[in-house]
Amino acid sequence: MAVPWRVEKIAIFEDNFVFVIHNEVDAILVDPGEASAVVAFLKKAQLNCRMILITHHHADHVMGVSEISNKYSCPVYGPLKNQDQLLSLVTDWLKDGDRINFQDLHFTVFEWPGHTLGHLAFWCADQKWLFSGDVIFSLGCGRLFEGSFEQMFGTLQKLKSLPAATQIFCTHDYFPANQRFCQYEKIPIEGYRPEHPLILEQEKKYNPFLKAATVEEFQSVRERRNQF
Repeated sequence: MAVPWRVEKIAIFEDNFVFVIHNEVDAILVDPGEASAVVAFLKKAQLNCRMILITHHHADHVMGVSEISNKYSCPVYGPLKNQDQLLSLVTDWLKDGDRINFQDLHFTVFEWPGHTLGHLAFWCADQKWLFSGDVIFSLGCGRLFEGSFEQMFGTLQKLKSLPAATQIFCTHDYFPANQRFCQYEKIPIEGYRPEHPLILEQEKKYNPFLKAATVEEFQSVRERRNQF
């Protein structure tokens, strides 16, 4: 009988997560920003890394890629729009709407700009898993380093269209700071449960960035959060 796929997280740096999707034999990594902790995890669990997925080019998401991909001789998938930054790391380039299949896992690739222009998210519809990189966090969203307010607002509207039961695997734990911001702004979050993975239904109910109805409202909340 086949072992079901599951997702485990490895904490690295101050607040980053690397995700390991595995079936007790084969593993897919998402955003390995550091190699040693990931290799140690794979070795202890006796997993073979078969694929690496990159959501965006920031160093804390890719610094472990070269060492891991060389050790396991596995392909690396990353955003086509970031070829200049990732040319030495990525073997397979992705754009919006592409599909990645591995055994009985199927991922749809979303181009979701805002945090960066080439930012990708990986959606596994069968499992209702979303690997969202730095698009959304617990009660928060990613800062706009490259994209516009219009782009990030549009990205969040697409995210909101996914099933309510979607489990969101975001790559940072910013809950304490976002909670303080909501309390300072008197944004009602009573009843919110800090979970990881995030549950889309709950974020739509409480997350001020997902609740913004217009670009202007989103921009106002984002700017206030930047200054908090």
